[in-house]
Amino acid sequence: MADIVKKLGSGAELIIKPCSFKEGHALFKAVAREIETVQIGTDKANVMKSVILKLVSSLLVEDLLWPCMSRCLYRGSKVLPESFEDMENRKDFLVVAQEVLMYNLGPFIGDLESKLHALLNSGSESTSFQK
Repeated sequence: MADIVKKLGSGAELIIKPCSFKEGHALFKAVAREIETVQIGTDKANVMKSVILKLVSSLLVEDLLWPCMSRCLYRGSKVLPESFEDMENRKDFLVVAQEVLMYNLGPFIGDLESKLHALLNSGSESTSFQK
């Protein structure tokens, strides 16, 4: 995977670099563990809210995300907890975390994401996960 450059709403530049397989896989499993308890229903907004709250409140996900984030650059410097000591930078914290999380989980999710969307949109549990 290539590095990607994101211009954040604050104007800051974020350069996202891939984490190692071991780091990414551990993060993927932690995210899966956290969201497996979310009740899937017809209210998609409520489901998304539950998933987001589960992930941002998980110390395990946060602990596993920091090694991934530390490979990245925010405002030209390595992303570390100290990067967000400045109150102006704190507004970017969740955006940086989300961007790094999604970039590094993407390869593990692959085609599964579109199949899950199809399952949720069909309202049926009969959607096949086989190609």
